[in-house]
Amino acid sequence: MTRIRKAVRAGAELFVVGETRDLGCPAIFLGDDRATLAALPATFREAERPAVLVESRNASTEVLAAVAALPLQREGWNGFNLLHADASRVGALDLGLVMPGGLAALASDPPDVLVLLGVDEIDLSPFARSFKLYLGSHGDRGAAAADVVLPAAAWLEKPGTFVNMEGRVQRGFRAVFPPGDAREDWAILRALAERLGVRLPYDDIAALRSRVSAQWPHLGAPGLAETSWVAPETASVAPPSGPTVTRAIGFYQANPILRASPTMAACVAEIVEGRRPALLEAAE
Repeated sequence: MTRIRKAVRAGAELFVVGETRDLGCPAIFLGDDRATLAALPATFREAERPAVLVESRNASTEVLAAVAALPLQREGWNGFNLLHADASRVGALDLGLVMPGGLAALASDPPDVLVLLGVDEIDLSPFARSFKLYLGSHGDRGAAAADVVLPAAAWLEKPGTFVNMEGRVQRGFRAVFPPGDAREDWAILRALAERLGVRLPYDDIAALRSRVSAQWPHLGAPGLAETSWVAPETASVAPPSGPTVTRAIGFYQANPILRASPTMAACVAEIVEGRRPALLEAAE
């Protein structure tokens, strides 16, 4: 969003299909109907470098087909952007962790054992009969539904390789050591595998990164990997229509780290609910 604001301040026009809201910069709201994608203003279509940002919640086949019909690609320019709204989604896609039919298909035939790698945002009721193993740092909803909890280090308590929303590979460094018996994720999985009679070929973070680089070369070094967008087949796709899909939960409680933060709880109280935060009352 920072780059968008900079572009607007430099003279670019920002058109929005969706609910009217304060974006921190001037914007032209075209209404909350996805059918508008087929009738965008001429200033957009005639722009030298037009760009579209589609949030993953709204990336239906119909929307992607409508976007594919826009003049976004030309020599030296590709104006298509997909913003994933879920943490770790881009990295998971890079690893090829995709199941046909998605979560609904998994829930229709629940596995005997379900390993939750910090999963706290999904409905786990379809997996009531599965043995659930939770590996995470904040013990949120996934931990509450788990049969076994393995305490893992939080993101600032371990070195790691992360892929941000735009697909850029980033390296993180440990700021503090994890408390108690918490361990880094890879160390927990390696120890668990060994107990099950499986010997994994790495003993430290350097060996692990070497194996990751060999299997997924673009994850071996920080930076933005070269990617290309393949437009979907549009011949038999109906035009999009209806309102956009919005975030189901508030910004200040969008993940377990935020939900565990007293500061974020104070933001919800003061900004969202319009009451005096308990954090401030306790300090007085």
